[in-house]
Formats: sequence, structure tokens, C-alpha cells
Amino acid sequence: MASSNPSRRTLQAARAALRRATARLPQHDERYGVLIGLGDETLPSSAIDQRAILAGVSLLEDVLEKAIRLHLRHDLSDTECNKLFLAGDSGAGILSTFSARVEMARALGILTEEAAEDFRTLQIIRNHFAHARLVFSFDSDEVVSLLRLLNKNPENDTGLARIQATLGNRNVLVYVVTNYYFALDIYVPGRPVKHGP
Repeated sequence: MASSNPSRRTLQAARAALRRATARLPQHDERYGVLIGLGDETLPSSAIDQRAILAGVSLLEDVLEKAIRLHLRHDLSDTECNKLFLAGDSGAGILSTFSARVEMARALGILTEEAAEDFRTLQIIRNHFAHARLVFSFDSDEVVSLLRLLNKNPENDTGLARIQATLGNRNVLVYVVTNYYFALDIYVPGRPVKHGP
């Protein structure tokens, strides 16, 4: 039942407009600009770290959607697809969350289990930055311990350690997010995205 209160209708309309705006996918060149800007040093360190993880995981969420859509029936309309991926007035789509997309990508063979575990770790870090009441950075012990879990394989350990030692913890995140982003952006069904370089 629609509300007869004009301010309530205005609030509902504003919320709906904000949902539509936040659901808009950036254009391809805009996404690359965000990736490049993840290490922007002009902001306070903690703000840069928060921006890097929030924007990075958001980009991965979008590119996961793109890869999952490759596995859907080709005759699905945009409306039907959007019902799966978007949160709307009628509720959340079953693939509207990052964790749901990661699990679906794993089930469809888009991600290996190791890569899916990296995505779950990124989600934990993202949630930490998004919901913490204190200011955190990539140098806090809690975050460093999670960053060390990313891309864990013998061939890559020295590479990430070198990045961490020379460029800092934030750049470990930028490296991992960028590699996964580009791997998913050119994803071909039947060739799972693995972690590592």
C-alpha cells in the first residue's frame, strides 16, 4: 500500500533513486581508472586504505557478475537477469551479495577453491573496513594477518613478500585485486580463474 504522506513518498523515491544509482555499473574505462586510483597517495593513509578495499571488492563484485552471466541461459531478458543480481523494492536478488556471487562462481567452476578463499578473505577485510568503529589501516595487525593469507602458493610467496616489503601492505591488496579483476574480465567458461600471478 502506497503511503499518503508526501515526505514518506519523497524518502521512498530518494531511496529508490539511490539504489538505482549504486547499481549502475561503471563503464569499462571508468573501472580501469578506479583500479589505477586505488593507491592514490593524496588522502590520509587510513582513508586511502578504506577506499582501496571498498572500491576493489566492488569492482570484483561487478566482474564476478559478468562472468556468472556467461553461464546463464542466453534467452534470459535483462529484467530476468537483474532480478538475480540486484537488490530492489521486491527484495534482494539471490546473487545480489558478494558472498553469493563468490559461492556461485565457485559452483560454476569460474573460480578455483583457492581463488574463492582469497575472495572470502577480501570480503572479511572489506567488511572490517566498512563496519569498524575505529580507524584501521592495512598496517594494523588484524589486517596484515589476513593479507598474508591472500594468494598463498609457493611460487607467489616471494613476489607478494617483495611487494609488501618495498611498496607496503596496500599494494599487496592492489596487486591481488588487479590480477583477479583482469583474469575475470577476460574469463572464458571452462577455464577457471586461479590465484597467483
